[in-house]
Amino acid sequence: MSVRAVSWAYGLNFGSMTQKAVLLYLAYRAREEDNCAWPSVNLIQVETELSERAEDVQTAYTGRSVRS
Repeated sequence: MSVRAVSWAYGLNFGSMTQKAVLLYLAYRAREEDNCAWPSVNLIQVETELSERAEDVQTAYTGRSVRS
């Protein structure tokens, strides 16, 4: 866990609970030495208990909708 990444994430405002949850999860999973985390979308869904629809988490994770 990167305390620096978690602190940074808490200070941001997105206007979206889903985006904030995904960012905080990524910050929590980040390694202290390089602040990197690469969990799968499925793992993010399971750990954050977000919608079962991968599109919801994928959109929060990338900031782009997967639908055309």
